[in-house]
Amino acid sequence: MKLLIGSFAKLIALVVANLPRRAQLALGRFVGWLWFDVLKIRRRIAIDNVGIAFPELSEKERTQIARDSLTSMGQTLIEYFLFPFLNERRARELFELEGEEYLILSEKDILAII
Repeated sequence: MKLLIGSFAKLIALVVANLPRRAQLALGRFVGWLWFDVLKIRRRIAIDNVGIAFPELSEKERTQIARDSLTSMGQTLIEYFLFPFLNERRARELFELEGEEYLILSEKDILAII
């Protein structure tokens, strides 16, 4: 079963990696919309958490922030599928590196999250 799930995830990653960037972002927004508005997975928890952080907001404002947050998470999920296909050229297209002089170069690949 693990092999089947792993193979399916690799297939999804391959498809997503070959989509144009705009399509990848749109797919991520769709996943977020599906998550928040259709399946309503943890929707109430997300809205309640926004209310805890921002008690002065109306229910409508809390709902919008929670929706935007899960939309962003949907895009992040789609971008996660891109990692197996990330090379130096693609990374330079997607990311802006500041402070490159502070990086310690090695022969191994590194991932820096700042």
